[in-house]
Amino acid sequence: MAPTHDKLLALTIRRTVAAPADHRSLLRTLWERLSEIGWAPNPYAHRADGGPLPLDDDRALLEAFIRGHSEAFNRLVTRHAGALLSFAQRSLPTAEAQDSVQEAFLALFRKGPTVLAKPAQEVRAFLFGATRFAILTELRRRVRTQSALESYTRHPTAPHTATTNLSTVVANPVAVADPTGVANPTATTNSTTTTDPTGPTEPANPTAPANPTAPANPTTSADLIPTADPLEHILARENRARLVDALERECNPLEQDIIVLVLRGRSNTEIAQELDLEPNHIGVLKHRARRKLERAVSRHGEP
Repeated sequence: MAPTHDKLLALTIRRTVAAPADHRSLLRTLWERLSEIGWAPNPYAHRADGGPLPLDDDRALLEAFIRGHSEAFNRLVTRHAGALLSFAQRSLPTAEAQDSVQEAFLALFRKGPTVLAKPAQEVRAFLFGATRFAILTELRRRVRTQSALESYTRHPTAPHTATTNLSTVVANPVAVADPTGVANPTATTNSTTTTDPTGPTEPANPTAPANPTAPANPTTSADLIPTADPLEHILARENRARLVDALERECNPLEQDIIVLVLRGRSNTEIAQELDLEPNHIGVLKHRARRKLERAVSRHGEP
């Protein structure tokens, strides 16, 4: 799935137009959170090569920030916050989108040395990848919260299980391993997903289904997206570039991940295990994504 994720992220970076952003408010919040985790400006900080602080060299700005140069971080935020906010607002309300952007910049602080250790790693790409992960985490939390609300509405007096306990779902959203390599110290992971600080990576195939009595590969025709004309054209391997284009334009990151896993032959149960959701959640989200892709094909005609 990693190559598809890379293509989706590259399209997102290329297409995203910066939205108006309140840099002062964002910076104020970020400085408060950086202070909480132990960062403090160094009044004697300067670039390792002794040169002036650049205006448009992200890696040099990141290197200066790690050394304690506060203005370098201000410039990084000013350069990228608008585009990241625009990306996040495609999938989330404004408040949650702003939180996702904050998480991306904090991830850059935590992973800065790792980013700089890889000459090919672009700071902008890392920030978009970290924002995508934050969006994905929030979308999954919202799905679980909605499920808990619906369960409680149907059975208000039933014993509260891990699935129906709303306070647990909201207060402790479980996140799978970070596909951007962004550290998430508050998340609990029960996935075998591998990580790579350079960007989204491919989740490992679960070693066993959730039900030990079920077949090792429970995939059925009902698990896969029907490929009836005209949708079959963008689902065909030879038209994968068009599929990536449609996914990026029409679907949020959670729907994108589900479709990519479906195309790899994963069942609802297997996808649910990888994304830490319930199989019935996957069925609903898969249907929603399929409808979006069908509308995209209908609007743009045959390939």
